[in-house]
Amino acid sequence: MDDDLDRARTTARGMLGRYLQMRNYVSSFSRAGFTEDDFRGGGSDRLIDAVFAVGHPSAVGAKLQALYQAGADHVAIQALAASPDEQVDAWRRLRNVV
Repeated sequence: MDDDLDRARTTARGMLGRYLQMRNYVSSFSRAGFTEDDFRGGGSDRLIDAVFAVGHPSAVGAKLQALYQAGADHVAIQALAASPDEQVDAWRRLRNVV
């Protein structure tokens, strides 16, 4: 969660980049309709936005609610942050939007 969407996507790319080096993940994303263009530079905005709930806390909350409304009965959440303190802050902020 980050009020700055570009910074949030950069954080997400740091996590996703390693998975884009693995053929099984790229194959799975390809079957879901993503293309080679989506895998460059740590992932396109389109791929990042599909895989992660990024941005302002209200946007993150809305994406989580959409998953529940689509039929999910649980959602695994991993808060990504630049430091442990920021991660704890993200968890605290997240509990207010879910």
